[in-house]
Amino acid sequence: MGSPLGPLMANALMCNIEEKLKNQNKMPAFYKRYVDDTLGMPDVSAVPGFLLTLNEIHQKNRNGYTVNAFTNLSSRHSDQ
Repeated sequence: MGSPLGPLMANALMCNIEEKLKNQNKMPAFYKRYVDDTLGMPDVSAVPGFLLTLNEIHQKNRNGYTVNAFTNLSSRHSDQ
């Protein structure tokens, strides 16, 4: 964010998106944000709908929102 107004503008945009998610009852149970970086953990079955909602709310985002999903986080170390 090169401009001193960058964080303020990012906060205004993210507050707008969060308000729309709350109004549509699509805010994940676990959701944390720092400026424009977010971490949300919706139910696995709700991920496609959540992602679609985010991209519909903020249509000017040329890259769209993405999901980084973690699956099978079991340890690969063997107990020997």
